[in-house]
Amino acid sequence: LITFEYAGVYNIQFSLQFSNTDNNIIHEVDVWFRKNDEDIPNSNSRFSIPGKHSGLNGQLIAALNFVTDIAVDDVVEIVWHTDSSTVYIETIPAATSPIRPQTPSAIVTVAFVSELPE
Repeated sequence: LITFEYAGVYNIQFSLQFSNTDNNIIHEVDVWFRKNDEDIPNSNSRFSIPGKHSGLNGQLIAALNFVTDIAVDDVVEIVWHTDSSTVYIETIPAATSPIRPQTPSAIVTVAFVSELPE
């Protein structure tokens, strides 16, 4: 949940690391925004998560930004749904060969854009 102290126009960005343990070619995931417990119209995006292949989980990073008007004390959620229990949001641990850092399951950035138009 993201709670806002100041009114304005905001750019809310996310990236989600999806993984799929199923061998099916793809599974669908919908990700959308909800404000004050109500779905925001036209905020849904659909992502196709590839199936497991060569012993490795299928993976996809879903990322986008959404610009919306926010009032004081508004609460915004990022909500998701999938057609399969084999799809989940995953943190991928750091690796040593080759050396690389951990992949977080989710990154969210909120940026103030402007005052609300009068």
